[in-house]
Amino acid sequence: MDYLRDVVKDTALAFAWTPVAHPARAVPAFGFALGTWPLPADQPLADQVRREYDPDLTGMRSVRPYADLLIAYQYPAHLRGPLLAAILLLGLAGALRRPRRTAALPWAVAVTLLVAPVAVLDFDHRYVLPVVPVACLAAGLAFARPPRRAVVRKARELPREAPSAERAG
Repeated sequence: MDYLRDVVKDTALAFAWTPVAHPARAVPAFGFALGTWPLPADQPLADQVRREYDPDLTGMRSVRPYADLLIAYQYPAHLRGPLLAAILLLGLAGALRRPRRTAALPWAVAVTLLVAPVAVLDFDHRYVLPVVPVACLAAGLAFARPPRRAVVRKARELPREAPSAERAG
């Protein structure tokens, strides 16, 4: 039960309004910025890379104008957690409303893509990204009209009127 509680708790992090830095090594949304970031001083691997490959290796730095584009892009392109929850709920409503329609499959795939990485590894914001298009597909299919050929097929299955006595005579 402790394992199940941890999976549910970590999966719920995907629905937070402001992204939570979990795991601590990962920067959630809004991580692009201008600046320089030196390599850690206590990394023997960094010293080895400097010796063997690049003595000018200093760390990371942002480069304009590309960094400006990423900084501007990250704000309108971020999907907040409650909106993801609403999309998943719309897909669930469609899957329950029309169980024979195709909304159930993409909704199940979206939920699996959301929960499976948490159950196997740990929550990370990068694992939520593939959930979004599949969940949107499920939500869209939830309220889509049936294809035209299904309407025609149903019309063919309706009982026809028996010919009247006046026409037969």
